[in-house]
Amino acid sequence: MAPSLDLFLKILYYAYPTLVFAYYVVCYAFATCTLQTPPSKEQHPRRRLMTSLMLVAILTYLSQALLIIFSPSPVRQDAIVGLLACVLVFGLELAILHDTKSPLWYIYLGSYAIALVFDPLLELSSLHLNPGAYSKSVYFVDVSLVSIRLICIITALLTYFAWRDGRGAQEAGTDAERQSLIRKKALGGSEDTLISEYGATDTNSDDSAKSSSKSPECEWERRQRLAKEQRDKRLKETGSWWTYALGFKLFVPYVWPVNNRGLQIRAALVGICLLANNGLNVLIPTQLGTVMDTLTKSYQGDDVPASLWDSPWIQVLIFAGLKLSASEAGISLLRRRLWMPVEFYADRAITEAAHSHVMNLDANFHDTQSLSDVLVAIQNGQSISNMLETICFEALPNLIDLVVAFIYLTFKFGPYEGLITISTSIVFLYISTTVIARLRSARETEISAYFEEHYVLQSGISGWTTVSSFNQVQYEENRYSSAVQDRISKQKVVWVGYYAAHAFQYLVLLGGLLAGSVDFKGVNFSYDNKKQVLKNVNFSVDPGQTIAFVGQTGAGKSTILKLLDRFYDVTEGAIEIDGQDILMNNIRYARLEATDEEVYEACRAAAIHDQILGFAEGYNTRVGERGMKLSGGELQRVAIARAILKQPKIVLLDEATSAIDTETEFQIQHALRRLCKGRTTFIVAHRLSTIVNADRIVVVMNGEISEEGNHETLISAGGKYAELWSKQIFVKPKEPNMDAEGNTGDENSLKSTKVTTKSNVNGVVTEDEGSTENGVKQAEVKTPSGHKKEV
Repeated sequence: MAPSLDLFLKILYYAYPTLVFAYYVVCYAFATCTLQTPPSKEQHPRRRLMTSLMLVAILTYLSQALLIIFSPSPVRQDAIVGLLACVLVFGLELAILHDTKSPLWYIYLGSYAIALVFDPLLELSSLHLNPGAYSKSVYFVDVSLVSIRLICIITALLTYFAWRDGRGAQEAGTDAERQSLIRKKALGGSEDTLISEYGATDTNSDDSAKSSSKSPECEWERRQRLAKEQRDKRLKETGSWWTYALGFKLFVPYVWPVNNRGLQIRAALVGICLLANNGLNVLIPTQLGTVMDTLTKSYQGDDVPASLWDSPWIQVLIFAGLKLSASEAGISLLRRRLWMPVEFYADRAITEAAHSHVMNLDANFHDTQSLSDVLVAIQNGQSISNMLETICFEALPNLIDLVVAFIYLTFKFGPYEGLITISTSIVFLYISTTVIARLRSARETEISAYFEEHYVLQSGISGWTTVSSFNQVQYEENRYSSAVQDRISKQKVVWVGYYAAHAFQYLVLLGGLLAGSVDFKGVNFSYDNKKQVLKNVNFSVDPGQTIAFVGQTGAGKSTILKLLDRFYDVTEGAIEIDGQDILMNNIRYARLEATDEEVYEACRAAAIHDQILGFAEGYNTRVGERGMKLSGGELQRVAIARAILKQPKIVLLDEATSAIDTETEFQIQHALRRLCKGRTTFIVAHRLSTIVNADRIVVVMNGEISEEGNHETLISAGGKYAELWSKQIFVKPKEPNMDAEGNTGDENSLKSTKVTTKSNVNGVVTEDEGSTENGVKQAEVKTPSGHKKEV
């Protein structure tokens, strides 16, 4: 394939969703600013059919992407990203269309008109530039999906234009001859509330709704309605939101220090601080990678750095400086200190201006307006400056971070990471805006209840003389109590909505959490680039399985766990967790918060709680550096307690019970079973009795996997595992200067019952009949090779 043609196809895949999204955003913003409204408030008669066709078209994009991903031929990255981006863009448009009662159809149909141009062009270009890249069946399915999509789009466009004219003719027939001669009583209304549809003038449904309203309009609601009517009138006079927004420039002198050069310089420095914080968000993780690289080189023997800049100490100091600058004691503190006089200026200017404005109004205003509402309005004048601070200090920095993250991740890790970033952000913002928009009416009701409560409070206190004269104190108390209860009940609705919004937001962000699947693909590793510790290790682990590694000392068992923790990077191959290479994703599992009771429970499960209470100061006892005052067994139990407290998805146990006695091990084994339940678990153990219940046992010999399977399968195979099992369960009598391997076997995992055990290990047939109760000596069994049962 010619490089220029390949570049052309790549540009088409990336430009397609970008152009559709840009068209939608520009048209939507233009329609909103120019106050465009649909010619009719009624829904399109075939709206459900059109949205269904759009949904089918979106599903064809997704199906086409999955077809390319799972095809045996090489995958074009630009094709996958382009198709998935189309799913995101058209899916977002369809979701917004579903929530819009009276949409402007040209905004949505125009996007699909663009698809009529790009889809055939992309398909023909791909077939021409990649002949023979896929099998005939894949080509057939791919072309079929594109054809179905084009048919759906054309049908949706024709449906809109065909039924739009029919709907207009139907509306033209709405005249006096089609109206009822008998008036109908409004739903829930009285005999006086009647609706007449007779005559050539349409009935205003809004008026009928208002007339049937049961609750009277409070003062705040009345003022809000009048303000909305005035705003709509001004919008129609100005003709656009932009012109209307320019009318608010009168607030600029109150939020921006026009005549104070010193405050302006402070505001400019605040802007520089914000940009610096955005830069630190990129520099800190980059510098962390530099620190790890220099430390790795130093560990590998490069004792003398090429320059002072390559020294690990210098890089660590730079990292510490960046972290300090990004902390609350760094640039953030400087920004707040610089902004404080500007904030106080805006608060003072707006409050004084509001007070001066009210004081200079005529008597008609003071006679007709509620004193309580006026006071609240003056006191809440600072909400304007608070809104600007939210935009400048939260919204804009987050938007800049999003753009920088998208660009950095795309160029650093490829378009897949960029697509994931932008997709997560768009879904996050859509869910947030949708939930908050649905809370608008609840929020207005809450504000109305707040003003009503404040009015009852102010009127009762200011009219205390009248209240006391008529002995109505109890009435005012009940009245205020009802107002408070009403405000709280409506506030609960808003808070529950906000909590739901936050929950949905974090569900989106946590959607990529690990399930716990692990894949080793051709992993090779060497500590010193000389001796290979691991050689072409390949295995896969499903979520929730328990995997045990056994083998001789130095075989590479613990190295596998160190690579999983990313203490080292693999020399060749890849380790993937849930399909993501840990070389590019340093993932950690941890619990950030825990109560004291949870800590106690974790320690009880690890059989260390009683020992800690036996210390002089209990849980407040100080221990030496790295816990050197604790014994080896106590240190291991503390580590197990930490693991139980973290509740991770993946558990790594490297000789977790090697330094404890048999009785304590029995307690900890029970705790570990509870910890590992439903979690992907890797175990390295020399005491084979601790891993007999593992789902799979992997035998590692000289850095390679020699055999794997469960306990029964490996025993029956009679291989290396069976030999190790035989040595630990049946050991020869010790001779001088001879250390029997496996002398730490135990029978904790066996049940207290009378059993008969037979095994055939390397030609040695053994039988064992007797009690297997922990701590009870079993009947001595000898074998033809002179072994005896270990007790």
